[in-house]
Amino acid sequence: MASVGASLAFYPFPYHGLHFSPGVLIHNPSVADGHVWLGWPGNPSFKLNGNTYYSSENDPALAYGAVKLRRTAFTLMTGWDSRNLRKAGRFSFPIEVGVAFLGSPQLNTLVMEGQVCDAQQSNCQDGNKDASLISDLQAQANKYARNLDLLRAFPILSVGVAYHYRLRGDRNR
Repeated sequence: MASVGASLAFYPFPYHGLHFSPGVLIHNPSVADGHVWLGWPGNPSFKLNGNTYYSSENDPALAYGAVKLRRTAFTLMTGWDSRNLRKAGRFSFPIEVGVAFLGSPQLNTLVMEGQVCDAQQSNCQDGNKDASLISDLQAQANKYARNLDLLRAFPILSVGVAYHYRLRGDRNR
């Protein structure tokens, strides 16, 4: 998940390192994409939504799909940073934990390619022209999409090293 984010740290207690950081995360929304072979030579049968279909051994059936997330997400972090302590040195080691609220992933409409046949490998037709197959494929994709709801929130752990430059007018530190 290549990403960039920005947050604003609030220190509710003076001279304490505890802080809260709401923010925004902008990331690549594409999580995964690819194809799935529906049956293969030697075992052409496959089930979708409880119905059995048979993939052509000459032109095997394929399904293509992609899982996508929203491009932006709200983040909420909390952590500790010793930079605000009165006796803090020049180095500090901030740590934050939190969560990014990515929203429910979407499983994009699947595209069908190849042929489906009857059990004897005759009466073959293009998979994308079989209305019941497309309907069952979409129903199966919807079941998988409900399982992807676990990805709505993504945990974040951030650990760092910071160096504080003391300026001439900074006599309190």
